[in-house]
Amino acid sequence: MKEKMKRFFRKNGYYLALIACVVVVFGAGIGILLQEEEPTQPVISYNTPVPNPGTPEATPGDATQDVFHPVTKEPEATPTPAQAPTSMVKPLEGDTQVDYSGKKLVFNKTTKEWRTHVGLDIAGTDGAKVLAACNGTVSAVKDDPRYGLTVILTHAGDVSTVYCGLSSVGVKEGASVKAGDVLGTLGGEIFCERDQGLHLHFEVISGGNAVDPKEYWK
Repeated sequence: MKEKMKRFFRKNGYYLALIACVVVVFGAGIGILLQEEEPTQPVISYNTPVPNPGTPEATPGDATQDVFHPVTKEPEATPTPAQAPTSMVKPLEGDTQVDYSGKKLVFNKTTKEWRTHVGLDIAGTDGAKVLAACNGTVSAVKDDPRYGLTVILTHAGDVSTVYCGLSSVGVKEGASVKAGDVLGTLGGEIFCERDQGLHLHFEVISGGNAVDPKEYWK
């Protein structure tokens, strides 16, 4: 038996060696390929990003995402217009000289003519305090050629009040005042009504028209 194997290897030894070399080379190649496909160090480009479970991604069909369903702001409420005053403080204590006449004509002693009287004339003493009839803003302080030193206040609801015949003024244009605040002192001359003596000519204008001041007095 041994003799037969020796003869076999002597006869076929070349081919067996060749086959062994081929097997060794083939096995080495397989090992190299496996090493290239499975790197031993992590490669960033191989990693698949995993979404953060705490931050859901928006999708067009997701109604909870503002990017696809923007929040509509509620319309701002329209501020309610301030109400016109319904009552006023009497700007000066004293007797009424000439009432508001409306469309009725009254005789003016100074100008010697019949005309309507759009205000209310209140007799007073020199230096008496003239008060704001209600809350408002000083819109004008002027020296009128007919009515003398005058203060005009504007109030809510397109209402204004006019104070004529002052000798001094203690407020400035643009200032806010409250009912009863002192605007100035009485004592100036009202040229178109000088024959009536010392008095305050007071007017209330509502919506651009003169109205009877007594309708507002408490």
